[in-house]
Amino acid sequence: PDEALDFFEDLKEMDLTGVYGAVFGMGDSTYQHFALAVDIWEHALVEQGCHLIVNGLKIDINMEKEINVKCREFCRRLKETTPVLAN
Repeated sequence: PDEALDFFEDLKEMDLTGVYGAVFGMGDSTYQHFALAVDIWEHALVEQGCHLIVNGLKIDINMEKEINVKCREFCRRLKETTPVLAN
């Protein structure tokens, strides 16, 4: 989306030192670069000093039955890994 592109450009001027983050996104595994945006965003956040809490979550739009399970697991890992979210 255009709003995400604007934010991505603004991100280049942000200092995210001390900020915790995580990235998730959907993609289609039939494409060569499945959910590559997740990797691009993770790289950009780290470049600006952000500490990634967990590895990014890539959801395959072709696997509808797994989406709920993967999202719950991702959230569980976030909660367990981040002291602020654990309380």
